[in-house]
Amino acid sequence: MMALSPISQQPIVALAALAQVPLIEIAAYLLAGRIIKYVILATAARKSPAMLMKLPFIKSELSHVKIKKN
Repeated sequence: MMALSPISQQPIVALAALAQVPLIEIAAYLLAGRIIKYVILATAARKSPAMLMKLPFIKSELSHVKIKKN
């Protein structure tokens, strides 16, 4: 799962190519890693407004600009 790695992907892809890993296998690992990463990010983005509304200082800030929780 190279796409989940916190380091740059280019050196990993270059080393995999030098190790004669098939290109389709490299692409499959990259695709799988990116799918996992973006599903996690999308889930966090979807849940973050509700989680932020639980913080007391966010509620007070929103009341100053007259935004109410639905």
